[in-house]
Amino acid sequence: MAFVEPPRATEMRELSRRTYAEYSALPSLVTLKDSPTITEGEFLKFASRVSVGHEWFTDPSMVPNALFYDLARSIGLSERAYLVKEMRGLSGVTHRTGINPQVLEEVVHDMTGNGLTPTAILLPIDIYQEVYSNWDRTGRMIRYGAKESLTLGGAEMRLYWSNKFNQFDECLVVCRKFAVWEAKPSVRERLQVVFENDGTQITGVLMQTLFRFRPIEARGVTIVGKEPPPTVSEGP
Repeated sequence: MAFVEPPRATEMRELSRRTYAEYSALPSLVTLKDSPTITEGEFLKFASRVSVGHEWFTDPSMVPNALFYDLARSIGLSERAYLVKEMRGLSGVTHRTGINPQVLEEVVHDMTGNGLTPTAILLPIDIYQEVYSNWDRTGRMIRYGAKESLTLGGAEMRLYWSNKFNQFDECLVVCRKFAVWEAKPSVRERLQVVFENDGTQITGVLMQTLFRFRPIEARGVTIVGKEPPPTVSEGP
C-alpha cells in the first residue's frame, strides 16, 4: 500500500509555514528571489530533522503542534541571526555612533539620498524601555502589533529587537537592496516540510530552507554603535 499523508500532517505543514512567516525577517532585510535551479554545493541551508512516529498524526490524544511551531520558529530566528552576522562582518558598511532619534534620522536621510530607503531597523533589547518611554513622545513613531515598525526621517522600518538567540549591542539600519537571498524552490515555498516515511507510515520530519546569499550594496547597511560612557576625571 502506497504512503498517503494523513490530514493532520498536512495541517502541521501549514502551521509550520504560518509560524515561519511570523518569525522570518527576510522580506524586510533582503531582496528575495526565486531560484529553483540552485544545485547541491551552491546553496546553504538551515535544517532540522526529527524522528516521529506515525501515531503523532493519527492518534487524537497526540498533539504535535508545539514541535512544529518550535522547529519553524527556530529556522526563522536562525536566518535572522545569520544575516546580522553577515551584516556586521560586511566590508564597506557605514558606521556611526549614537543610538538616538537624531542620529538615526541622519542615517535614514543619508541612505535615502543614495537611493537606499531603509526597510528595517534592529535595536539592542537593553534600550527597549528608552525607546518606548522617551523616543515616541508623539505616539506616532512606533506602530504596534504583530509587525512592529518604527518611523524616522520619513521612512517606516520594520522593527526587530535583539534576543537570546540573536545578540548584538549595535543598531543596524538596513535597506533590503543590500543583498539578494535566492530561495529554493521559490520565495513562497522556501520553507520545506518533508514527512519521511517507510512506504506506509511517517518515520520523521525534515524542515529546511535552502538559499544562496549575495551581498550587492554595502551602503544599504549602517551600523550605529552606542556612545562611549563619559570619561570621569579624577581629582588631584
